[in-house]
Amino acid sequence: MNENKDTIDESELKGPRPCEDIDLGSTLDLVNLVLRLLNSAPGSSPKWPSIGYDWAHIYNSKNLENIRIISHNGRVVSSVAIYPSLLKTSLGTVSLGGINGFVTDPNYRRRGLGEKVLLDAHEKMKQNGHHLALLVTGIFDYYRKYGWENAGSVLNFSLDRSNINYLPSETSITIKQNWRDYLPQLFKLFNQEPLRSLRNKDHFNFLLERKLEKIFVGVVNNIPVSYVGTVGTEIKEYAGKEIYVASLLKDIFIGLDNKDKTSETTWVKSLGTSYGSTTSYLNMNLLTPDISSGLPKLLQTLRFPFTRQYLGVFKIIDPVGLFHALGLNDVKVTKVGSNWNLRKDNEERIFSEVDLLKFILGPEKKDDTFLQDIFPLKVFQSSPDIV
Repeated sequence: MNENKDTIDESELKGPRPCEDIDLGSTLDLVNLVLRLLNSAPGSSPKWPSIGYDWAHIYNSKNLENIRIISHNGRVVSSVAIYPSLLKTSLGTVSLGGINGFVTDPNYRRRGLGEKVLLDAHEKMKQNGHHLALLVTGIFDYYRKYGWENAGSVLNFSLDRSNINYLPSETSITIKQNWRDYLPQLFKLFNQEPLRSLRNKDHFNFLLERKLEKIFVGVVNNIPVSYVGTVGTEIKEYAGKEIYVASLLKDIFIGLDNKDKTSETTWVKSLGTSYGSTTSYLNMNLLTPDISSGLPKLLQTLRFPFTRQYLGVFKIIDPVGLFHALGLNDVKVTKVGSNWNLRKDNEERIFSEVDLLKFILGPEKKDDTFLQDIFPLKVFQSSPDIV
């Protein structure tokens, strides 16, 4: 259905409003159109319309209030979805609203519809009690005018043929791929990670099923001690004691890099040749929290190369609630015009909204001793959790 934007009657546009049951199919049509079909590379086959499968935990009847839409004659023409979650940080657990599928029908653009649904999502996140919001995007500047900014810090380690043998080996560990047989134990390992999104068992299982291509389990005496989830040669999630994760990573890499295939195992064969002997240069990337413990500490001690990068694009939704959630009740947070005043004992600082975000999440930090033992806050989401 094509509409001439000059002939659209503004009074027929309904929203921003919550998605209803009858709107869900049309919403998925729109998101698939923009993020799959129109987002396909020129000359390539259209991307499979997989939004409903990939993001079923967002686009479902239980989350309709968090899918914000504008419709025209019953057809959704602009939408953005919020995914509520809880984030365990270095200081406490905070409420996070993840932003997904922010799209507008090409025939309805340049009418301010995207701005309307985004601002409506901001208000909805306040109503939900979210403290922070997070999105991942390649068009940062669009969001900056709405108070969003790059923040948070993660480490991106590079594993290759020159350094993989520097990882420790645990000879007692064996690799298994029947990960579903170990699901309760893997869930327990995940929950022992210091920084993470909180998941229940069903959601844990769902994300492993939908967001990871391969899951390798490190087993010692038939007990899972670590696991690693990959997509291609990208390491998307891991859990377990650092020496067991490192040993598992080493075994996985060597299996992928088995040039002569003389001792090829079933799990190596299952990956196919695109990641095996025909690859002239094998490199695996691993994102970890920016912390000095566990696997990040081990890799830094071994002097593995890494880059520090942003976790994503954040916005502060509720500064007062955030400080309460972190147990910082001795810090008085008040709004002064468009700025925020923080006061503890006899010290105080005034921040703009974006400066406050950077102060709390970093990684950049001004040369200032104010609350330096607390901030920047350490936060992390593994790839399956990011929407």
